[in-house]
Amino acid sequence: MYIENEDECIIVDFKTDRVDTQEELKERYLPQLSVYKRGIKLALGKTADVYIYSFSLDRLIKIDI
Repeated sequence: MYIENEDECIIVDFKTDRVDTQEELKERYLPQLSVYKRGIKLALGKTADVYIYSFSLDRLIKIDI
């Protein structure tokens, strides 16, 4: 999912993986999320903040790319 406003976008990728730590998700999905962020930049010319929502951890996790 992405949310667009005038200046930037917010990307939220929902994950159902069963993990013990948020670091596992960050390592596993960093390449995929980097592509999403780059796609927003190329398609819309905007920066994006990137997050994973983990259902197993019940947590929104900011990804610094």
